[in-house]
Amino acid sequence: MPAGGRRRNKCVRLMQMFGLVKASAATIDYDLHRMRRGAMSKFFSKELIRRIEPMMNLNVEKLLVGLREFQETGEQINCLAMFGAFTNDLISEYAFGFNTNWLGAPNFHAAFYHMMDGFHKFGPLAVQFLWFIPMINAISKTLRQSMNPGGNKFLEFKQELLSNIDKTSKAKAASHQEGKEAKTLFDEISASKILEMKKQRSRLLDKARNISIAGTETTSLTLSCSNSRGSWNSNGYRNRQTRNAPDQFMKYDDGKKVWLIPPGTDVGMATPLIHLNPKIFQNPLVFNPDRFIEDPSLKRNLMSFSHGSRQCLGMQLAYAELYLMLASLWRKFGCKEDKGDEDWLELYQTDKTDFEIAADRFVSYPKKMEQSREGFLSATAIVL
Repeated sequence: MPAGGRRRNKCVRLMQMFGLVKASAATIDYDLHRMRRGAMSKFFSKELIRRIEPMMNLNVEKLLVGLREFQETGEQINCLAMFGAFTNDLISEYAFGFNTNWLGAPNFHAAFYHMMDGFHKFGPLAVQFLWFIPMINAISKTLRQSMNPGGNKFLEFKQELLSNIDKTSKAKAASHQEGKEAKTLFDEISASKILEMKKQRSRLLDKARNISIAGTETTSLTLSCSNSRGSWNSNGYRNRQTRNAPDQFMKYDDGKKVWLIPPGTDVGMATPLIHLNPKIFQNPLVFNPDRFIEDPSLKRNLMSFSHGSRQCLGMQLAYAELYLMLASLWRKFGCKEDKGDEDWLELYQTDKTDFEIAADRFVSYPKKMEQSREGFLSATAIVL
């Protein structure tokens, strides 16, 4: 759980499912995490996020152009893939220095969500069994493909990212010869004061997978849920906020007794248990942003990005993407009751119950994702 400036380690069992042992987000040890996070923190500050607003606006406009093309044909649109293309194009350009152009790809490169659906379906087993991910890595590609095509694609995703890292390294070498400053996140990591032995290729790969996935999936899912509910009320992305205090006892008061929790014991709570608790947020499923104006203290209970030293590194980037995209989209394409400047959006075979939590796959799965044979691909569709 969030702990301000106090030392907190992450839960080994929950982090092992990612197979990204050298990425900062999956780093168990508090001190090592601080060092790894420090190499990237400047690039996710409010100041630098403001500087890339023109880049964000350009990608917003590209998405709107794509919407207008669908408007002409009358085809259904996969919201999750569309917003994923927006977030991936942005994080790729910011991290690696070049745009992947998923916004211009057929179906917005929806294969990414086939891959992530497969990965999340591996999750429950990977959390429980330390040997699961190494075993999956060791078996043949053919067997992996038959077991879980999306999960197999996730393991192969690293080749694409290695190519991205190589492109960035070549561009950095060229700019260094010309005396230019570091322009991308990976330039900054390479130029940081971390010991050279820690800048090995495998660590850069883990970090690239972490940045690419976290920078794409989380915000796109929130955008998809927000758009589909016809408001800015999204319960899109949740995960366990599990921590342990490695060197001190923690206290828990249940109202009857104060319990002492020994050092090193994993303690956490799934975010929905906080956000959907009517004792904390009255009528939690009702879109009511005024609640935070009427009672500013409620903000301390808002765990969308966690709190403390393990708070989401990309929070400012995510907020900027949400504000710019939702404002632009709803201004141009509103809903049937409140049309935008150009037209309006309509949900296709989707209602509010489709976004109720139906399964735990480390992230919460809404009903429509869990029941669909295609997983994420049928999560949300809209028609103009």
